[in-house]
Amino acid sequence: MSEKILCIDGGGTWFRYALVSGPTGQLELEERGRQDSPTDFSGLKNQIESALKDSDCEGVAFAVAGPVTNHESMKDVANIPFLSHQNLKKWVQEEIKRPCVVINDMEAALAGEVEKGVLQGCEWAIFDTLSTGWGGALLLNGIEVPGEPGHVNVSFDLDFICGCTRVGCNEARYAGGAVGRRVRRMMEQRGTPVEEDIDAGQFLTEAAEKGTRWAVELYRDVGEGIGRAWANVLNRIPLIEKIVYMGSFGIYGMPFMKETILNTIRHITMFPDEHWDIPIVPSEAENGPLYGAVRVYRRIKN
Repeated sequence: MSEKILCIDGGGTWFRYALVSGPTGQLELEERGRQDSPTDFSGLKNQIESALKDSDCEGVAFAVAGPVTNHESMKDVANIPFLSHQNLKKWVQEEIKRPCVVINDMEAALAGEVEKGVLQGCEWAIFDTLSTGWGGALLLNGIEVPGEPGHVNVSFDLDFICGCTRVGCNEARYAGGAVGRRVRRMMEQRGTPVEEDIDAGQFLTEAAEKGTRWAVELYRDVGEGIGRAWANVLNRIPLIEKIVYMGSFGIYGMPFMKETILNTIRHITMFPDEHWDIPIVPSEAENGPLYGAVRVYRRIKN
């Protein structure tokens, strides 16, 4: 049996496939295509069989955008509804005839950052994606632990209801999608609404670049919210030595938020010697979820 593992990075828009092999720390990747997300198990089976054509592999590492239980079953998967509440591991083993480990996509992305990115050699870190939503995982003594940082509750009286239907989630006020809604509401109140075909996040960034007061203050408020969330994690886990972020909102918004985030952490931290200048850096691992899926697969199987 080949040492190659078929890695799948599945999201609501597309699924990526690759065969990954080699020792941990020196993984090599062979692309096997990217396809539109399937809408049922028949389509998924066809895609996997196509990715496996003329190749052999010892197993399947399946990274999926959604909550995962015991590295085998899915909970609610809003963007891939046919996978909701399904034992994906059992399905792969029965239909594809390969052992399988199912992995939360942020757990896989974090493991990929350890393999190929800025977390090489690191044992303790926060790894969050700041995009339309807010996802993340923690690196705890070298082990990837996925979580739901966007659903840490900060208040029961926020203006916006979160996508999870609860009120008070970080994601409902500080993630990219929420900030876009806040921009649109602010501009409507000012009598200059943002047209529907204009990206509200880009509108905010362009205004902040010009030093426009409302935009600068909004980014400052969001930076404080993100800083509070990270500072609270640091106070519970003082061994954390680095914060890594990814996602479109994090990338284009960080230049306007980083100073506020750091100052908020400094104001809250109980461990100033460790966290006063904690590195806050963007992810650098290309194909991170695919490489990371292999690391998690091997850890679970061993």
